[in-house]
Amino acid sequence: DLWLGTWAPPLPAAAEVSPEGGGSLPWTVRRELLALPVELLFCDRALPLDDARLRQAAAGSLLDACGTAFAELMDATEQGANAEKESQSALRALAQWLGALRKALCLQPVRDAAGPLRILAAQGERLLALARAAPAQAFEVVQQLARWQQCGCGQELATLL
Repeated sequence: DLWLGTWAPPLPAAAEVSPEGGGSLPWTVRRELLALPVELLFCDRALPLDDARLRQAAAGSLLDACGTAFAELMDATEQGANAEKESQSALRALAQWLGALRKALCLQPVRDAAGPLRILAAQGERLLALARAAPAQAFEVVQQLARWQQCGCGQELATLL
């Protein structure tokens, strides 16, 4: 689905909505499914290595899905007893997403570069809660955000930082 440009993040589906009738996927599985596409898109060993059209389609999928992915990652604070570990994992995945989205914008130059940052800014309080729970991983997110300065997103960065 990623290379065809039709990838979408896994959503926690209610048992009555799931075609398999199994309810929602566990948080750890959904988080891994969120991390996989951002790792694959810019991996030199991932296929297709040289098909620009497929890479552009995959980049578009990531850009289209960032709102859902950010919301899913922000839900880590609501996912059980081990909130610190879950917050660390969610912030690591968020940093990966921010890096991949910035690179995806190079493959999709007609897209609004500030769009993903505006979507993330809408998660303000939830993002702060994660940052308080895992400050070291929040620094990784801040490092990725700092790299967005080259995209001309000063106002959105000021809001986030």
